[in-house]
Amino acid sequence: MALFANSSNPPLFHNTPIYSPDIQLSETEEQPTDTISKISWGPSSSRNPIFATSNWDSYIRIYQVNVQDKTMAQTASFSSGSPSFCVNWHPEMTRVFAGCAPNLVKEFDVETGKGIEIGRHRAQVKDVYWISSTQTLCSVSSDKTIRFWDVRQTGHVSEIKLEYQPYCSDMFENKLLLGLAKSNIALLDVVEAQKSNEPKAELKSCSSVMQSEKPYSSIKFIQDGSRITLGGLDGRANVSIFEAPDEDFQSVKLTNKVTWRAAKNAQDELIPIKCMFVSKKNSDFVGTGMEDGRVQFWDSKALSKIREFNIGSPLACSAMHPEGSLLALATGENWYRGDLSPEEKQSKIFVHIMAEADLTFQANKTNG
Repeated sequence: MALFANSSNPPLFHNTPIYSPDIQLSETEEQPTDTISKISWGPSSSRNPIFATSNWDSYIRIYQVNVQDKTMAQTASFSSGSPSFCVNWHPEMTRVFAGCAPNLVKEFDVETGKGIEIGRHRAQVKDVYWISSTQTLCSVSSDKTIRFWDVRQTGHVSEIKLEYQPYCSDMFENKLLLGLAKSNIALLDVVEAQKSNEPKAELKSCSSVMQSEKPYSSIKFIQDGSRITLGGLDGRANVSIFEAPDEDFQSVKLTNKVTWRAAKNAQDELIPIKCMFVSKKNSDFVGTGMEDGRVQFWDSKALSKIREFNIGSPLACSAMHPEGSLLALATGENWYRGDLSPEEKQSKIFVHIMAEADLTFQANKTNG
């Protein structure tokens, strides 16, 4: 197992530089009243990008960022009727889809805030993805199913039953990547699955590259989809490469490129990874967000940490803009550090502007 040379003894949390956000809500703007569960950037590459958030306070919120003025503002807020756990956009950016309690898949009109129930699972909805080529919605649930929905009608149009519970997922073009229980990984062509009389036959298992007793917390495609990055609650991160499928195409081989331990606490214990992010601007860049509030940028080619900073509160979630220029970060309630002061567990949302120096390791550069 390859390990980053300069990450075996990372700085302790209290020595990590405190981060001053590049862009954040003004004091007059309404702050989230509970923890943000997911952030989703709009697919448009406009000069003033937009992102949506799902939230435990039962609201979906839309924010717009003005990069030039380094400001951001909430442009819409509407009730999801219950806590929402994930959110994603329709390409036209007139609608968002969300997974809400209890086990519901919903659609919301961004302008009016009106929501409709598309369908439901038997357990929490983990992720939702719009598939443009089939004009269907894909949902991933803790009930060990993937369902496809035609939003114009009631009920799912097809379903795939999984052997293991999904903990995290990502979508690139028509490929759905799944981080499953017991260190399993799976890959699904969502278009071919909907064409097939046996959708589950399109689900390909991947060789496990990071065995752990603890679940994967994040999984991401890197750039062109030929590589993935994986993070775990055991505090390790990984970059692996897809190899050619086997002859019967029932499995896909992943080759481990590098695995590393991201950070330790004052007790020399590995800190769980909460989320990961990658950048279109550099395929060797990998970001890790730690449950203790640290954010780290890594160069997987140089096998080195680029920088690290502390956002001052437990990290709830993150999302990199599709162009790789902006990183949205949210803080909130977190059980990793136990009881927190009201200030520490306050829910906040802010944006980091990705500089060129953030993307590539430079020898002798000061960390932070």
